Amino acid sequence: MSSESIVILVAAILAFIASLAAIYSSRFRRFAQERWWERKAKAYEDIIQALSDLVQYYRTLSEAEIGERSLSKESRKEINEHSRQGFNTIRKATDIGAFIISPEALRILQDYWKEGKNKPDPQDWYGIFEYNFEKASNTLDKLTVFARKDLRV
Repeated sequence: MSSESIVILVAAILAFIASLAAIYSSRFRRFAQERWWERKAKAYEDIIQALSDLVQYYRTLSEAEIGERSLSKESRKEINEHSRQGFNTIRKATDIGAFIISPEALRILQDYWKEGKNKPDPQDWYGIFEYNFEKASNTLDKLTVFARKDLRV
């Protein structure tokens, strides 16, 4: 085998290895992007579920306060647990910040924790339920719309 043939053979082998590396690299990059999208989607899903639980919590308590619905001790305990878990999920997502969710989604969550100007008197229980219901419901609506946009769904 001549030296020219060896050079051509080595060049062909190197080109083959480079093409394999490029294919592997693009597949790995795609895999990593898909995994990141799945993590982001799961984070949004958890936050939206928590906000939904809070909306339901305030709706149920409000209905119980005005007499549209009666709550047993067990039911009250169960919805209180859902609300506690919801608050914890939202607080955790806000604390983690823009690590997984986008900065815009983080701002929506941070706005949830801010006190509004029209906060009712602390003695007005029904007003507090309505205020918190509206706050959670508005945050849920905003975050749902933004999550769909961010995830390109």
